[in-house]
Amino acid sequence: MRKMMMLALGALMLMAGCKDKGRATAEVAAASDSTGTKGQPAVAPNDTTPLPMFLCCFDKEHMQVAYWYQLEKPKNTENESEEQFRKSHEEWYVQDAVRRNRALYTKLFLDEKNIVDIRYAGEVLTTPDGNEAYYGTLHSRASIPMQGLRYELTDPAVDIGNQEGALLVMVTDDYLKSRKQLECTYDEQTKAFPPSVLEKLEKQYGMTVSQSMMVCHIDGRYDFGMVQFKPKDKQVLALEVLVDGSQVYSYPVKGYYESETSFGWNVDDEGEYNPSSIEMAFMGPRGLELCYERFCVESLGVGLFRLHDGQFTREQYTLYQYNIPDEKAPLWKRDAAQMRKLYLEHDPHENKGRELTKYFFVDIDNDGFEEYWLRDNDEKQGALFTCRQGKIALIGIDDGRRQVSFRRGKGGTGYAVIAGSAGGPSMYYEVYKIDHSQVTQRFTALEIYGEMSECTLNGNKISPERGTKYLKSLPKVLDPYVYWLDIDNQEQ
Repeated sequence: MRKMMMLALGALMLMAGCKDKGRATAEVAAASDSTGTKGQPAVAPNDTTPLPMFLCCFDKEHMQVAYWYQLEKPKNTENESEEQFRKSHEEWYVQDAVRRNRALYTKLFLDEKNIVDIRYAGEVLTTPDGNEAYYGTLHSRASIPMQGLRYELTDPAVDIGNQEGALLVMVTDDYLKSRKQLECTYDEQTKAFPPSVLEKLEKQYGMTVSQSMMVCHIDGRYDFGMVQFKPKDKQVLALEVLVDGSQVYSYPVKGYYESETSFGWNVDDEGEYNPSSIEMAFMGPRGLELCYERFCVESLGVGLFRLHDGQFTREQYTLYQYNIPDEKAPLWKRDAAQMRKLYLEHDPHENKGRELTKYFFVDIDNDGFEEYWLRDNDEKQGALFTCRQGKIALIGIDDGRRQVSFRRGKGGTGYAVIAGSAGGPSMYYEVYKIDHSQVTQRFTALEIYGEMSECTLNGNKISPERGTKYLKSLPKVLDPYVYWLDIDNQEQ
C-alpha cells in the first residue's frame, strides 16, 4: 500500500518539499483534531480498545514503535499557549497509551492480506554507548537507534522480507475482533473528484477549488482523497475528503500565506498539498476508522481518521522527522574497540603500536548496515570491517601500498577490492564479496606484466583464465566521497 501510494504521488512529491517546522507543527488544522477531556484523544464511549499503531519495520530483527515525545508527562509553562499545551498533551497521551498496552499488540499487517503474529520484546531508550537515543525521528537505517518499543515475530521462521523502514499497522486482538477489515483499492492513475463533489465543497467553504485527487476507494463504497482551494483573503485551505454516495465529508487543514505566489502547508511545498495515504481501513462499532500516513519530503504524519455518528475527524498521533538526507550511523565505541582488537590480532608483530584513529563508512552491499574502513593518523595503514547487530568481522587489511575500492552489483551484492603493486612488474588483488554484511567469497590474484600468474577462490587454486574472467566480471566501481571522521571525538 505504501509503495503504491508513493508511486501515485510521485509527480506531486517532486514538486513538494517539506521540512520539519518544529515538531508536529508543520500544518495547522482549521478544525481541531478530535479531542476529549483534559487533552485526551476522543474514543467511543465504553470502548477501551487500544488504537491501531504504526511499527517502523526494516526486517524481522528491527521492528519498533518509534517514540515521538519524551516519556515524562508535559507540564504547562509560561512560554506555551493553552493550544500548544493541549497538542503536546495529546501526543504524550497516545504514546503513553501504547507504552501501557505494549504487550497487547500481537497482530502486524504486512499488507491488507498478510497478517503475522508479533510480541513485545523490550524498550529502547539509549544508544549502544549509553547515551540517550533520539525520539521524534524515523531514521533511514536500522543501525541508528530510536527510542521506542521493540517487537519481534512470534515465529522467527516467518519471512517478512526487507521492509526498508516502512511503517506498518499493528493492532491488538480485541481491535481485530471488534472491527471488520475493509479493502482499499487504488487507481493506476490519479483522478479528480466528480464536479458534483467539488461544487458542494466550494459552496460549503466559499472558496474555489484549484485541484483535487482521489487517493483510494474503500470497500467499494467510500472514496477518499484531497481537495485544495485557491487562496482567498489570505486564507489557505485544503481538505481531506471522504465521499459516501451523495454524502461528502471533509476535514479542513489550514496552511500559511505570505503572498499569492508564496503559500503552502509545509515548508518548501511550493503550494501543493500532499494528501494522506490510507494504509488500513476498518469498520468499527461506531463507524469507519482509517489508519493514515501523510508523506512529505522530510516529515511523516501518522494517525487515524474516523467517521463516527456523521462526524469526520482526524487524530494525528504525531509528525515525525523523516527521510533525512545522507543519514549515517556513528561508529559506536564498543564496535571501534572490537575493530581495533581484531586488527591487532590479525598481525600482532606488524600492527603492534599502530592505532586506528579515523573511520569512513559505506554500505557496500546496500543492506542498510554500513561497512567501515578504519585508518591511522597518517592514513597509510588500516582495515575494512563488516558490522551488523554488534557483530564485527574483519574483511581485509589496507597496508597503504594498495588502493581500496568498492563495487556494487545488481541486487545489492557488494565487493571490497584491495589492489596494488606487489613489487616490480607485479600486481596483487584481494576481492571480498559481501552479502548481508557477511563476506561470502574471497578471491586473490597475482598478475605479472599484466598477465594472470596465479589466483585463488575461497582458498582454492583456480586457473588463470578463470581468474581473469572473474576480475573482468566485477561490477562498476562505487565512487563515494571519502571523508574521515575521528573515532574518539564524534557527536552521537
